[in-house]
Amino acid sequence: MTESAAAASAPEDPPNRTGKHPIAAHPVASAIITVLVLGTIVCTLVEPIYGSVSPKVGSWPFFYVYLLAFMPVVAIALWIAMLLQRRLAPAGGTTSTSASTEDGQ
Repeated sequence: MTESAAAASAPEDPPNRTGKHPIAAHPVASAIITVLVLGTIVCTLVEPIYGSVSPKVGSWPFFYVYLLAFMPVVAIALWIAMLLQRRLAPAGGTTSTSASTEDGQ
């Protein structure tokens, strides 16, 4: 048997791990992003949490106090999700949209 025939019948190398999808490569970060985004949406949609006039905080209905407290929480949660999403992006990779904007098109 020649060397070329032996090389042709050898098993192939395992697939390259660097080509994994970002979600599969970082499942914990992806799960955290999902929880943060869905949590902010669900807390907005569950109206009984904040849809009451009483209790009042000072002269303000609870709805306004909830919104004042909830909006910074949403901003921080989505900021953390954005930072984690940047971590999932391939390093040094450019997308087709960013490449076209860099050329001035």
